[in-house]
Amino acid sequence: MKTLLYIVFTFSLAVVFWGCQDDFLTDAAQPLDRFGGNDFYDSPDKIQSGVNAIYFELYDLYARPNLLFAYVNISDNGAQDNTETDVTNTFGKRLVDGDVANASNNIWQISYKIISKSNIIEDAIETGFPDFQGDPALSRSMGEARFMRAYAYLTLVTIFGDVPLLLDQPVTIEEASALTRNPVSSVWEQAIIPDLEYAAENCWVKSQLVTEGLLGSAPQAAAKLALAEAYLFNDRPGEAEAVLEEVVASGEYSLLPDFSALWGGNDNNAESIFEIQFNFGETGRANDYTRLLPFELQGIGGFQFTTQISVPTDDLVNAMEGDTRFLATLDTGLYDIDSIFVEANHWRKYTDFSIGAGAIENDWNINLMRYADVLHLLAEAEIRQDKVAEGMAHVNETRARASMPLFSASVSQSEALDLYLEERRLEFAGEMKRWRDLLRTEKTVEVIEEFLGTSIPESQLLWPIPEGEIEANPDGIFQNPGY
Repeated sequence: MKTLLYIVFTFSLAVVFWGCQDDFLTDAAQPLDRFGGNDFYDSPDKIQSGVNAIYFELYDLYARPNLLFAYVNISDNGAQDNTETDVTNTFGKRLVDGDVANASNNIWQISYKIISKSNIIEDAIETGFPDFQGDPALSRSMGEARFMRAYAYLTLVTIFGDVPLLLDQPVTIEEASALTRNPVSSVWEQAIIPDLEYAAENCWVKSQLVTEGLLGSAPQAAAKLALAEAYLFNDRPGEAEAVLEEVVASGEYSLLPDFSALWGGNDNNAESIFEIQFNFGETGRANDYTRLLPFELQGIGGFQFTTQISVPTDDLVNAMEGDTRFLATLDTGLYDIDSIFVEANHWRKYTDFSIGAGAIENDWNINLMRYADVLHLLAEAEIRQDKVAEGMAHVNETRARASMPLFSASVSQSEALDLYLEERRLEFAGEMKRWRDLLRTEKTVEVIEEFLGTSIPESQLLWPIPEGEIEANPDGIFQNPGY
């Protein structure tokens, strides 16, 4: 079932639009009426239009290359071309070359656009509707705006580290220029966790969104899943376990029996929690991930346009050998018109092999959160509390679905965590989760050094701050070490 909520980019949805700027934080300090400020948001319908405009930014945040670089290509799962030079320089070349510099700028700017739009909606609701807590629809809109703000900050801190904390819109250029980078701990404590706690209480459950024709809005389970991840990042596994148990108990979601049925345009299915909704005819935006094929495969199978942004590493291919999810996830080549196999690792989760020659995009949604994620983070929360048997039982739910041998519960806590990360890597390969998984479990340096066969400076676990932001505010915005 395709989404019932088409995010149409009209004036009412674009009222808080910014163009790409080199110094986004300073540019954000403009008169609110330029962005359709509080006077515009004089009804719940217009408030919801503003919330929909926040969701629209996900199109660009997840567009190539952006988060594919940030979460896939600097892990052991992905590479830009999988050559020895490219993989070996994972923490060097990719953080300074042109494509990645663009991705860095884009992630920063789009994340702050989401934050700024969310701030405006929050202020509009609080100012224009002081009794909004008694209105379920307005409380939901507030919950969705705060969910998206937290989502943007979660993206920023896991890529850049310390970032400016912007919870109210700056009114003057001077205020914007006074912004400084706040410690990651402050961003968690003042923004991400309280925003997600509010969203978890006020976003609607999926079934209610469907009933009201709002499928595509962030459901309560999305807020609870993100909140659980935030708790795990902050060593609060008991609270993560509790909130994830609520999602399981809701009965709103289930694993699809067939892993391969998750892909190929089977959007908003029983396992899906939160997706980027694409519908070219309604929104003018289509999913261009289908072009994630290496240049070696251009012209094969009707693919005339390829963009070699991300390919699976040989290390991941080897790890997935014998796994039933292999061909639904990736492959090592394609047969050409002469039935000759052309070798080149490529992702299959996003590739539409039915679109025909010359097509470069489709309407498949990008699934950002699914029920398997709930089971896995629940397992992580349990393992981190030394509830190994319970954790392995939840890990084994996705292994059972894949008809893979189940993991034993008779392992140590450290062994259980390694097995969990192994299964999570296979289940979610290419879905932009690996990097945060390694950061959250403090395994990044260990895993990447083993993958590369060399040591890496810990400073390069963070991306460089965009130069334009530093130049606009050199006293408050400083560069990360090593750049």
